[in-house]
Amino acid sequence: MNGKPWQASLVIVVTCLLVRVALAVAVGAYETFNRTELDKIAMAVAAGRGFSNAFGQSGEPTTGPTAHCPPVYPILLGLAYGFWGEGLEGELGKYALNVLFVALLLGALPFVSAAFGMPWRAGFYAGLFGAAVPIYLMTELRGGEFALVALMLATACVLFQTTLLRPSFGWREAAGHGLLWGILLSTSPSPGPVLVLWLGLLFLKHQPGPGTAVRFSAVLFVTILLVMLPWTARNYRVLGSPILARSNLGLELQVSNNEFATATGYENQANPVFDLFHPNKALQQRLRYREIGEVAYHREKMREAVAWIRDHPGEFFRLTLLRSWYFWTAPPRRPAQTALQYLISGLAVFGLWRLLRTNQIVGLQLTALWLGFSLIYYFVQFENRYRYPIYWSMLLLAGFGLTEMSWWRRAEDRVLYRWSALRRNRRLRQPARRVGGRTGWCADTNSAPPKPD
Repeated sequence: MNGKPWQASLVIVVTCLLVRVALAVAVGAYETFNRTELDKIAMAVAAGRGFSNAFGQSGEPTTGPTAHCPPVYPILLGLAYGFWGEGLEGELGKYALNVLFVALLLGALPFVSAAFGMPWRAGFYAGLFGAAVPIYLMTELRGGEFALVALMLATACVLFQTTLLRPSFGWREAAGHGLLWGILLSTSPSPGPVLVLWLGLLFLKHQPGPGTAVRFSAVLFVTILLVMLPWTARNYRVLGSPILARSNLGLELQVSNNEFATATGYENQANPVFDLFHPNKALQQRLRYREIGEVAYHREKMREAVAWIRDHPGEFFRLTLLRSWYFWTAPPRRPAQTALQYLISGLAVFGLWRLLRTNQIVGLQLTALWLGFSLIYYFVQFENRYRYPIYWSMLLLAGFGLTEMSWWRRAEDRVLYRWSALRRNRRLRQPARRVGGRTGWCADTNSAPPKPD
């Protein structure tokens, strides 16, 4: 394919912005505000009340200080609310912030594919499809931290791939990785298992002398802890517990595993689960939360979840299987979205298989990304936005899978031939102009000048 990666990237970014603006206006996404726990915390930050009031309701007392969400995204969103306010302007500011992260992520895919040793056009196909067909539109507009997590995870993936290929590395490189991962884990702890698996690959790569990998890992983890130390110290001082990232695992497990639970979040919000068990909807739960405090409340929820799982192993196994299946495919809620996700997943698996045969290191790294990131989401209710931080890798591998198909390459060759012929004919039709002080053939064509009659 002719062109350059930066040109492809520009096309992707422009398409991404235009499509999302048009669809946000078309569906009226800004007409209703979606105030999640994260939004409420960000509003408290913007108002100078710190990280608090995660489950606050109008006309009720504040629910107090919280570590329900990690600090990075609420700070960014709080800046947007502080600048534009909490009304329509603030909501549009949130959309702009999230779409900026999406555009940067999709626009970077041609460069990511080149860094992984794939044809850069694989990243172009992936980015252009993601830009033109936003099957996770609401996640990209108001889905919280997931677009930012995806952008940082893609960055971490490229940087770690360069480290895997090096015979040695210094402490500065390890500290740089630790800084990025400290910020990433302070945005979402879900990628934590990915880092463990990647470090396992690093140790295997440097066998039988893993000393370099040990030093790298030690510096990396120390840097991560230093980055997360202020938040952890704040949580110990304010909440009485040294919480590294977020405190809500117990609540998520209990809401997802109980006698009324289903495998998906939208079904649980429609049935009695949220009305009975979630503080955002259940007054009795908010009262209990205020009474015993956040840390004790989430520990209580964890005990309830573990007890139910122990007493209902068969039902827990069934829910886990369903959640695992939905994570990699899609629940049968919207037929078009489900069909597209099946198509993307199938192409991505084919692309991963081909990549493991042609570039094993990158293939293993992306396999570890999928396995590590998805792990926690098999045990909590499924929502489409949970898949989004690795959606870029599925698109990328789907694009690579296309470029590995012979019929697709033949189609590319035909399109390229016709495009080149069109450009050549346009140049031949350009009028003659003065070149070097005399009338001559166009300077920007390689064709010979026409012969005189």
